[in-house]
Amino acid sequence: MNRSASIASWDGVWKNDLPYAQGDYRFFRGMEKISIINKFVPFIPGKKILDVGCGAGQVCLILSKLFGLESHGIDSSMTAVKSAQGMAQKWNANSTYSFGTAQETNYPDNFFDYSLNFGVLEHSDDPSIDLRENYRVLQPGGWSIIVIPNAFSIGPIDRIVKQMFGKWPYGYQKEMTPSQLSRLLKNCGFVDVLTFARTRNWTGQAIKINKKFGWYLYAFARKPS
Repeated sequence: MNRSASIASWDGVWKNDLPYAQGDYRFFRGMEKISIINKFVPFIPGKKILDVGCGAGQVCLILSKLFGLESHGIDSSMTAVKSAQGMAQKWNANSTYSFGTAQETNYPDNFFDYSLNFGVLEHSDDPSIDLRENYRVLQPGGWSIIVIPNAFSIGPIDRIVKQMFGKWPYGYQKEMTPSQLSRLLKNCGFVDVLTFARTRNWTGQAIKINKKFGWYLYAFARKPS
């Protein structure tokens, strides 16, 4: 899928308010992921964080209000960006939102202390470009935090079946294994790379089975100081 088609696909997701785009769902899942992430990468108040593919801004709102971060969100859907801007104004959050993509963030070099990539990298046909842009905007010592669908799960089967029946609205997607993502991060210059998987039990709570198998793949990597 080319860039313009991908942007149109995601703008359609936000305009049609599919389950993925609904506020309560994204707030709950955002809290779930952040609670796991904060055990490995402590958030320091006043530091700057970039949320790549921020959607309607729920994660930035959480990071601003609960952790005191200066949060910046970018998204390829202007529908999502406008929704996020409205939410930030409503909650008086220290958050800014603008149009941007994982490959063109429109920020200067060495600007952020943290970067989040929740469910974005798997939609790139060349994720190394995304990660090199991520590396560029991080300060030396800054952390890249990634959560994507895991290839070692039933997720790819679910996607393929939905694609076969025309029920997949999320465009191009290619899942990765923990070793593939770890190798990709190292090849792009990151160090201190950690990857592991998490899944959900019948109540929806995130749980650990082992490091490789699970619905979501988490990765933490640092730009050398």
